Amino acid sequence: MKKTWTLAASVLHLRAPFMALTPLLPLLQHYFSLSHAAVAMLTTLPLLVFAAVSPLVGGQLPRFGAARVFGTAMLCIGIGAGLRSYADIPGLFLGTVLISVGIAVGNVLLPTLIRAWFPERAGAATGIGIVLMNGMNALVIAFIVPLTHYFGWQAVCAVWTLTALPVAIAWFTLPREQETAHAGAAKLTLRKLLAHPAARWIAVFMGVQSLVYFSFMTWLPYWAMARGFSEEAAGYYTFAIHLISLPASLLAPLAAGGSGRQRLVLGVCATYLAGLALLLLTETTLLWHIGVVVIALAAGATFALCMLAFSVRPATPLIASRLSGAGQAFSYLLAAGGPVGFGFLYEYCRSWPATFPVFALATLLLAYSGWQALDFPRIGEEEIVVRPGLQRN
Repeated sequence: MKKTWTLAASVLHLRAPFMALTPLLPLLQHYFSLSHAAVAMLTTLPLLVFAAVSPLVGGQLPRFGAARVFGTAMLCIGIGAGLRSYADIPGLFLGTVLISVGIAVGNVLLPTLIRAWFPERAGAATGIGIVLMNGMNALVIAFIVPLTHYFGWQAVCAVWTLTALPVAIAWFTLPREQETAHAGAAKLTLRKLLAHPAARWIAVFMGVQSLVYFSFMTWLPYWAMARGFSEEAAGYYTFAIHLISLPASLLAPLAAGGSGRQRLVLGVCATYLAGLALLLLTETTLLWHIGVVVIALAAGATFALCMLAFSVRPATPLIASRLSGAGQAFSYLLAAGGPVGFGFLYEYCRSWPATFPVFALATLLLAYSGWQALDFPRIGEEEIVVRPGLQRN
């Protein structure tokens, strides 16, 4: 039970400390007299750190154990939040890096521990974890600016230090798990893992999902303002999307437990495509708002299905950690380049509707890769020699 609550408390820190900075970027730019390039680096740097750190996590589990690795991740988030708030410009960037390291490690370990502790309830555990993650993120986006007016941005952002450090201590007090790897699975290197077709398709599924989602979230305020909405109103859509996505994040992994999971992927991706069409190709405000709701539901479902694939397709928790690390690294690289690519496309075409064919192609690839990712047998079964793995909770 203690492990479950510690994991749940950790999940609350795996997105919000990173996303909390976005609404405060204009304030931070003025406070530190930052250039636009420096502000852009604050948003791009975490994605590059995620991509660099994620593939390294799986190799640390046999040596240190999941509890120690997750505890170190929470320690990075706690220390990084303090530095980001109170150590001037060097601390702003160093703290951002440390927070990003902690979040990257935690995001890799989440499907790993779900695979280890809840093998028969992976769908429910994945859905609950994503609801906790995105729910906290939505609350932060909604309230961080008003709280900053009352308490100052340093105090508000430093709250993560007060919450993350006790969770880190809780991880370090947990007993060391038994070996996370089966004898054969321990020899399954990253190269051998990616030679498996399912592993490659899961990585593509996660990567394209990130490309579409981050591109959509980056440019949505601009689409809203192009429709005549105010800048403040456009900002509220970010909160609304995180809130609306929660039911789909919970229900999609549960619905994917049966034989119809591939048809579910196709349905979700078709919904995504329909929402993008409503946003980019229609003229009426009502249809535009329907498009926002539809995309929010589809985005929540696709991310949940990606995380579920990381949990249920690998044969062991160690393979899950390595697959999660490789897939998330690929996804963060695409996420870093996607918004820039669509920005260049807009500059060339001078029309947001002109970007729809590219979004449509990406969504079709998302559907095909999702179909393939959830179709294969377990990854690494042929490598396993029976031996105890991480114990269930």
